[in-house]
Amino acid sequence: MEAVRKIVTSSTCPSEHASMFLSQYEKTRTYLKQSFNDQAQIDEALKILERTAQTACGRFLIQHSELDIYWSDLLLYNPSQLSSLAKENADEILETLPLVTALRQHIDIRRQILEDNLRNYLTISTLPCNGMGDILSINDKTLHTLRLIGIDTNPVAFEIAFQKAEQKNLSHWLEFLQYDPHHVPLEKDAAHLVIMPGSAYPFGPVIPSITQNLLTNVYQHLQEGGIFLTSLITPSPTTDAASLWDLKAINPSTLHHQNVLFKDILQIKENHTLTVDQLTDQLAESGFQNIEVGFDPAKIMATVVAQK
Repeated sequence: MEAVRKIVTSSTCPSEHASMFLSQYEKTRTYLKQSFNDQAQIDEALKILERTAQTACGRFLIQHSELDIYWSDLLLYNPSQLSSLAKENADEILETLPLVTALRQHIDIRRQILEDNLRNYLTISTLPCNGMGDILSINDKTLHTLRLIGIDTNPVAFEIAFQKAEQKNLSHWLEFLQYDPHHVPLEKDAAHLVIMPGSAYPFGPVIPSITQNLLTNVYQHLQEGGIFLTSLITPSPTTDAASLWDLKAINPSTLHHQNVLFKDILQIKENHTLTVDQLTDQLAESGFQNIEVGFDPAKIMATVVAQK
């Protein structure tokens, strides 16, 4: 506890924020000590809690049980900037977790799909906006001819996207619509690409539940031949005996750390509203064709591409 207190009090965060975190940290320690009978299990959980608390990103996660758009954008799209914020020799345990690894690999897959489909004068909509990390992380002169539409309820997502676009001199091509993605009045036959950013709780805002109405709205928003790019986190082996996860591709130690962090410390419960098969069925029912599914090496994240 004293080691963490020293890190927090020497950080640049306001004193009231430090006090709030330390209060939550102590509550979590107390909960762990009272929740298990096995002392070895308690000691392990306390050690992982302390390791997570060594970075500002980890402390935010402990305090809120999830990352907001700012921290998730740094963790998934700007890891070098995230590392520069950490103190020297800080234990960056979050970067080793299988879900973070899968999300970053998944982002690389999505970026390649986008690059393969880019051409001049496209209209690309992102819902939710989520900082537009997918499209704005691409370095291509084609970006200067694109119309980019971000749809979100969170204005911070727009601020992050605007800052990224300004760095590439693209901010004048951006349009923002502050709507719930389920109820946004999308222009029909307008978009060449619609992106639903990949995210997985607790590392980022929860992507909207993929309902039939949402898919129909997206389908109508796309031009003929347009592409819809979305994703799902697949159920883990702890909740589904038929899980797709390839455990041979996952470091068992980091997977164990992730399980302790999620289930014991953050008390996160998995909640999968759709399987990959259910999503592809819904896409077909909405009229989409040429539906393709790809995975990261561990098959934790599914990347789904469909065409109007």
